[in-house]
Amino acid sequence: MNIVNPKLLTIIKGLPPVAKKGDKISLDSEFFGQTKSRLHRPHGQFAYLGCSFDGQTVYWIDDETQIQEFFSRIDAGVWIFHHAKYDITQLRRFAHIPQRKNLWDTMLIEQIMFSGYFTDFSLADLVRRYLDTYMPKDVRAEFSDSASPDNAVGHLGLSQGQLEYSSADVAYTWKVFAKQKKKISDSDLNFWRTIELPFLWTLLSIGGMKVDVNAWTALYEKNYFDAITVQKKYLENPEILDEMSLQDATKKKKLKGISLGSNLQVGKEVSRLGYKLPKTKTGKDSTQEDDIAPFADECEFVRDVLEFRGKMKASSAYGKSWITNGLIEEDGCVYSSFNQIGAATGRLSSSNPNVENIPVRETPEFRKCFVAKPGHILVDADWSAQEPRIFAYQSQDEKLIQIFKEHKDVYIESGRLMFGWELTKKDPRRKERMKPTVLGASYGLTEYGMEKKYEIPRDEGKELLDTFFETFEGAYRYKQQQIKIRDCVSTIYGRKFWLDIYQKGYENNSLNSPTQGSAGDAMKLAGVEFRDRIINAGYEERVYIINYIHDEILVECEESLLEWTESNLREVMIDVAENMHEEIPADVEISHGYSWHDAHN
Repeated sequence: MNIVNPKLLTIIKGLPPVAKKGDKISLDSEFFGQTKSRLHRPHGQFAYLGCSFDGQTVYWIDDETQIQEFFSRIDAGVWIFHHAKYDITQLRRFAHIPQRKNLWDTMLIEQIMFSGYFTDFSLADLVRRYLDTYMPKDVRAEFSDSASPDNAVGHLGLSQGQLEYSSADVAYTWKVFAKQKKKISDSDLNFWRTIELPFLWTLLSIGGMKVDVNAWTALYEKNYFDAITVQKKYLENPEILDEMSLQDATKKKKLKGISLGSNLQVGKEVSRLGYKLPKTKTGKDSTQEDDIAPFADECEFVRDVLEFRGKMKASSAYGKSWITNGLIEEDGCVYSSFNQIGAATGRLSSSNPNVENIPVRETPEFRKCFVAKPGHILVDADWSAQEPRIFAYQSQDEKLIQIFKEHKDVYIESGRLMFGWELTKKDPRRKERMKPTVLGASYGLTEYGMEKKYEIPRDEGKELLDTFFETFEGAYRYKQQQIKIRDCVSTIYGRKFWLDIYQKGYENNSLNSPTQGSAGDAMKLAGVEFRDRIINAGYEERVYIINYIHDEILVECEESLLEWTESNLREVMIDVAENMHEEIPADVEISHGYSWHDAHN
């Protein structure tokens, strides 16, 4: 394997030549003093912007006043980035970079081509795969560690090593593009142009979510206090938790009694109380929730353990760090890092902070802490039974399709057809048995998956799934067809997911990936089309998407534009869904409020 050698490149300081139409131009930028958890937000000191027309000669600048001219000179060409969202987010502080079609992102395109086949998509990974070349990344840390190295060669402080490292990134991005361009299929290229590229620009426009800091702090403190109250019941020296935090008391081994945070101590106490626990691989009693929860009805100690864990999880995952870690910006908002292809199925993921997994049912109080700005209101819209509709279209099961054509509740109707149950929406069997069954069937779950995901006993889970596929013959035929596939499956729009036949549960992925991936595609298309309507109406500063949560879109708008927002958002989401699963009507539930919790109910 070769090693990247920047000294073989021609590195020229100064603005690039004026590009001609059709020129392919790779770009990369570097910044000093950036924080890893905030790379999705503009910050830090500009250090470098470089480009290459051929993968050999690199033009670069370190003067931020030249950035606009830099981009103007290459406007006629095709811009090639690796992780364009990062570079454009940072560089828009210094230059006007409007939406454009002539753009290629080697990272996103590689994910389109090989999701499921590969799991790593950094530039170094692509250079190794396409060029059989090792790309050292040791210099990368220097940019965040220092804002002005002593051996600088640029007026803002680039060292020779940093200059060569940055220029190699530019050159090898171009080289990877040249290989990718030859390998990509027409269908993958079309998917990039029609879905992921337009959504990249939509994601770059996402707004922040305003947080009620006082409410959040009070909620964190209450959860922690409730957890400590439960813990004190099992201590010989409960007063110690009035003197120091539970974390410090545990670390300093000051707790006398049973520590509810200790799996070993909890396991010993549950066994002492006469309950038989399964063993872990190391031979210790397993105290996982699934293993102790069956004893909760008759055992107060187990109930207390579960409550303690829930409260501590809430106070840590959504606790003080949310307020103190710098993620709340001057405008009182958090701006999450949305990873455009965050899952192999193509769905988004969210981090720093994760705003997709804010609890909605178990502890709805957290969503009450996300509020509208003054003079604004939140609009929440989600597709009703989105994945069952997609599954019905993919399987072409006549009974499932007919349920949706008649605008009936798929979970209630499934219960009637499968067991003769006459359910209502409030009947617990609808939520606790039929919804998991319909969704589980579309996800490719087995009885083991039903137990793990929905806490349904295995024998009952097996009966539910077997009866579902006996009732819906088209769904059964589709399942049998999918699990025979050995290479890759695709969404309705053609997004590929490569199967690993040596991976446990790969047959589940043959069902799950087309369903969840199609749902993710619909979310992106809806975001793009709704943003287009916002732009066409001239409402870019008055209406904006602030969160995507699986099948749910959260929008903030001025109060005076509430009717326009709800009408257009509903229309877009229904149009996208019905264009995807033709002849199966879609339904969108939409509501509004001054907090996320109120808007969702």
